[in-house]
Amino acid sequence: MLIRWVLEAVPPRLRHEKTHLNRSERPHKCSLCREAFLYPKDLTRHQNKHAPTQGTLYCDVPGCTSDGFSRRDNLLRHQRRQHPSSVASS
Repeated sequence: MLIRWVLEAVPPRLRHEKTHLNRSERPHKCSLCREAFLYPKDLTRHQNKHAPTQGTLYCDVPGCTSDGFSRRDNLLRHQRRQHPSSVASS
């Protein structure tokens, strides 16, 4: 009896398993392109690419040739990976 109750309490898809869904199975779809997302927050972030209300962010390290970034987190990741000594000194 206890074993049956425990098995029924486990959800059919764990959160981790949901991240591996096929794009066609993801419930939050962009109305402007074919992208689909598991969570609404990811769709909202994606839709900002279609209607850029903010400007492009550029790397301020002298000599960097990056094209710029639409999101601050991508700029920071670029700086950590491409210019680790410059980021550490700031």
